[in-house]
Amino acid sequence: MKSPRVFISYAHAEKQLADNVLDFSNYLRSRGIDAEIDQYEEAPPQGWPLWMASQVDQADFVLVLATKTYYERSKDFAENPNIGLGSKWETLHILQKVYENAFNNTKYIPICLDKENKEYILDSLKPYTYYDVSNTDQKEKLVNRLLGNNESIRPKLGEQTKEAEEFSPLEPRDRKHLFVSNLIDLELWDKANWCGVAFSFAQSEHREDIPIIGLGFRKPKIGKQIFDDLNHSINNDDLKNHIRVSIVRDIDPLNPYKYRMLIGPNEEYLNTMLERVEAENPNYIIDYRNSIFMGISRVLELDPRSGENLERFIQIFNKSKFFYLTNMKEKLEKDLNKNSDFYTTPLALETPEDFIDFDNAILKKDINIKTLMQLNKENPKSLDHAVLNTINTRKVKKSQTSGKNQDEKKAVEKRKRKAKEVKKTRKSTKKK
Repeated sequence: MKSPRVFISYAHAEKQLADNVLDFSNYLRSRGIDAEIDQYEEAPPQGWPLWMASQVDQADFVLVLATKTYYERSKDFAENPNIGLGSKWETLHILQKVYENAFNNTKYIPICLDKENKEYILDSLKPYTYYDVSNTDQKEKLVNRLLGNNESIRPKLGEQTKEAEEFSPLEPRDRKHLFVSNLIDLELWDKANWCGVAFSFAQSEHREDIPIIGLGFRKPKIGKQIFDDLNHSINNDDLKNHIRVSIVRDIDPLNPYKYRMLIGPNEEYLNTMLERVEAENPNYIIDYRNSIFMGISRVLELDPRSGENLERFIQIFNKSKFFYLTNMKEKLEKDLNKNSDFYTTPLALETPEDFIDFDNAILKKDINIKTLMQLNKENPKSLDHAVLNTINTRKVKKSQTSGKNQDEKKAVEKRKRKAKEVKKTRKSTKKK
């Protein structure tokens, strides 16, 4: 018989909790239960949200660990709403599944590492049996339930009680350390909706011109917040080259002007993050063979009518050796409504002070400009290869929404049909 597959859902907090979850997961594996946790993974190719969703869906059982952090994130009132997005994603997915099976929940099981955390069981799971795994008896009961050896299961009449199944122990698994850079705030970027690029040029006392790249967002206020945070993170300039800005050209043989722009953390930022981790954990030995530092980048494809603006930017940058990176002002939002091409076409701005947020301008001296052919020849690969493996989140969200809308429409139509049948039945009854 195949070992039961179990996924443990929990919220990351202090290192001790992560150690306890790892120990508990390996204990389940020693009992023949195929337990899975995120600590066993380094960087799933489909991305963390899809990986978590698939683990929840494919598991025979999902153990939901009750902690104060998990409970608060499920309520969305944690101290810092920008962290813990993984547990929020899992929570929403689990709550939806519990709701769909409100009267037949056998899959989602609340657990806690001590009885004090009982109060932090998710509200939707409080009606169900929970297990305090710090208690040996309850821990054993949970194991028996997962293995299908629960003595309280009533056999059918005339059926002999089956003997307890024996499962061979599974190998314990090592923790894979994953350090994710926080330079790109995914939640903010998704809300701001990066939609365009503008090129402009500023006069300097020491140079004729300094080129400017302005990022346009459909929600400029949130775009400003993104650059406020970036400036705070890198201390108002990027001479250490923490932010990676890349332009990959010649991506479409049918359109020589089309290109993709990448914004994300650079190698220098990842190295700084490593030093920070080592400084904050002086007694903690990092196993680099089982560790990975992951930088999250954002990519936008642009389709201009000509390459004039970009060529001018490159020429002036080659002379000045510096450029500014910033967000577009809120005022631009009104002008965008008149210029629908902005979302796919870069603009050259003659009056930058009306559009460019100079207060948030980040001074940079490095930009990566290359062709698709040059990118493919790179060995080893650079961070710019992210432009080749992008996910259009707008299309994904749209397809998910449309799928839900279709299901909702079918449910509404079904209720309408039933209502009509009831009315017909009532009318025929009255006539009789």
